[in-house]
Amino acid sequence: MKYCIIIFVLFLTVCSYSKKIIELKNGESIKCEIFSEDNDILTVVSDTFGEMKINRSDIKLIKDLDERTGYRYDDPNHCSLLFMPSAETNPKGTWYISDYELLFMNIGYSPVENLHLSTGFLFPIVPEMLTEGPISFGAKLRTIGEPYKYNMSIMGSITTIFEESEGGLITYGTAFNYYLSPKTTANFYMGGLTTTATAGAESIFSFGLAFTFRTSESSKFIVEYLNGGMFDDIETKGIMLFGLRFFGEKISADLAGVKFLDICGSEPWFFIPLLSLTYHF
Repeated sequence: MKYCIIIFVLFLTVCSYSKKIIELKNGESIKCEIFSEDNDILTVVSDTFGEMKINRSDIKLIKDLDERTGYRYDDPNHCSLLFMPSAETNPKGTWYISDYELLFMNIGYSPVENLHLSTGFLFPIVPEMLTEGPISFGAKLRTIGEPYKYNMSIMGSITTIFEESEGGLITYGTAFNYYLSPKTTANFYMGGLTTTATAGAESIFSFGLAFTFRTSESSKFIVEYLNGGMFDDIETKGIMLFGLRFFGEKISADLAGVKFLDICGSEPWFFIPLLSLTYHF
């Protein structure tokens, strides 16, 4: 766990947001980082011109650089990470279809801006999946949020097996994400798992931490750490996921690896592949 915390602290340090746009009185704009400043002169480092000194009397305005304005695409699948849910919700009136590991299909719809509903089921590779396969229903409600600053959501789902419809699994939780910069987010999830048979009297709890980092106009890097009661039956200290998401205006695809930490005393970095594809419309 301490190694995961170290990784997250490094991400916070590396991804701190400091770039500005300086608008001059002559109409020019400079994209830069402010290196030092005194009463009369700012020393800045520009991506285009290198180190420069600017007189304060020549400056009209200094503002934060929103690097998203330079991107052609936003992530259409921002409502989820690799395995964890995010606190984002989809725009009102939109649908999505997701396919995980070529087997689990998920369909969602947003009737209002801060809510989306979903259902999922196993792709029927064999006929038995039509009658025995599990099906789930879920909902996510964004309770607070400000675009590209922070969001918080609550969510839940129920999963049942057709032949055992008197019982099922219930999940519930809350997610929070904070924008460290326009292209970097920190994410937290905490939730529980219970059954309809126990009427919620018995639950196991889990939590997750994640970071996303925009690597280009059409890709982002995602790292997640998950731990808690859901892994009690597997001798592990949690799981780490590392992956890349590639996306356009409506389609996103994840290519990731899953690593069980210290499972059965084993240390090799053996990854289980994770694949998913999502289409928004």
